[in-house]
Amino acid sequence: MGKQAVFTMKLESDLRDHFMAATAAEHLPASQVVRELMHECVQRHKGTYIAVVAVRS
Repeated sequence: MGKQAVFTMKLESDLRDHFMAATAAEHLPASQVVRELMHECVQRHKGTYIAVVAVRS
């Protein structure tokens, strides 16, 4: 794993509560599930992601 960063976001309380319950039911840390979802999103948009990073650099 490379450098670490903090990602803060706002979301509906109900969504957070349901997400936390779902991850607890699967005995998984919520942060791990969020990271996996982010990795999946990046993989689906891999070409687009690389282009955006190149433009911002």
